[in-house]
Amino acid sequence: MGEDLRFQAERAKRGFELMGESAERMPDIIGAGEDEEDLDMINEVLKAPVAFSDACLSFCERSEACFNRAMADGSGAVLGDEVERFLGGMGLSRVDELLDGAKAKNSTERDFLSQMKSPIVGFS
Repeated sequence: MGEDLRFQAERAKRGFELMGESAERMPDIIGAGEDEEDLDMINEVLKAPVAFSDACLSFCERSEACFNRAMADGSGAVLGDEVERFLGGMGLSRVDELLDGAKAKNSTERDFLSQMKSPIVGFS
């Protein structure tokens, strides 16, 4: 016999009930969404800073929008969390410049170039 999931099913049922109750009360809390203030609030949410990562893809309904914003910003996060960490926050356009021979401007860029010249990581 498999695992007894009745407790989890009951918790999920209660969670959905609470979500439904909350959704019904939303117009009372934030309005019906038809006035200028509501539109301003929606625009603020859409413009809020984002920090895209691999994990977003598995749970967030806005992951595609955040991915597209990260692409437009040239963020290394679009290539994965490990790449983003390796780049130390540098944008992809700056990485291209460095790989094309631009001089490093700071310690992060010098470290990146040093790592890329390592026979284990990059090119020589």
